[in-house]
Amino acid sequence: YRHFDKYNILPRYYFGYGLSYTKFSFSELRIVKAGKGKHKVSSYYRQHRIRSYTNIATSKLYEPVYEITFTVTNSGEVYGSEVPQLYLRFPAEAEEPAKVLRGFERVYLVAGQSKQVSFILTRKDISYWNVINQKWTVAPGTYSVWISTSANNDDVKLQTTFNIGWQNQKIKKEKFTFQNRKNIRIDTIKPVIDAINNSENQIFRINVVHIISQRTNVLCNPCGGLLPLLANAISASVNRR
Repeated sequence: YRHFDKYNILPRYYFGYGLSYTKFSFSELRIVKAGKGKHKVSSYYRQHRIRSYTNIATSKLYEPVYEITFTVTNSGEVYGSEVPQLYLRFPAEAEEPAKVLRGFERVYLVAGQSKQVSFILTRKDISYWNVINQKWTVAPGTYSVWISTSANNDDVKLQTTFNIGWQNQKIKKEKFTFQNRKNIRIDTIKPVIDAINNSENQIFRINVVHIISQRTNVLCNPCGGLLPLLANAISASVNRR
């Protein structure tokens, strides 16, 4: 379905497509921080999602962070089953597909019966692989949540959003002083991640949040020529190698 979304291809049958002799309705969509509310995360958390190769560092990726609940009702006249699917849209910064599948569950209901369905989003579910920093990263911004019965946008039954801001990110503050300013260069080819080289041939990768003041001139090469540039900036991460 990702390929079809990316290239605007209309498939004959969407992922998750199916027919039923009865009808289903969806209601009461809620999203809460994991562990809060009347439901215990431990009763929903599937341990088989953690593979044997995970270690202490990677196991944190599988910590539950959000619990999504909604109600499915068999509004028809006969017994039947439905497969609710959870899709997530990331903020633009993550450069993820238009929607990604994050859960599904088959529900069996007799006529008139209702059942509450719960999905757990782990930290990994809301993370993308940052190729620059070489680690799983949670992008700040608005995440869209869709409950659907197929990958067809027309089949979306419920939707909501939640926000993750910079206040939820751990910001590491570091200050660097360069004595020989003539040998400093800032590579601005990449707009968000800048590589700074000093005379000792050290490389600093900086995720700039915003510039707070101007201090001195450095040599910048944004378009083939050296220009005077200056700046103090607040950084979300600084990795030295």
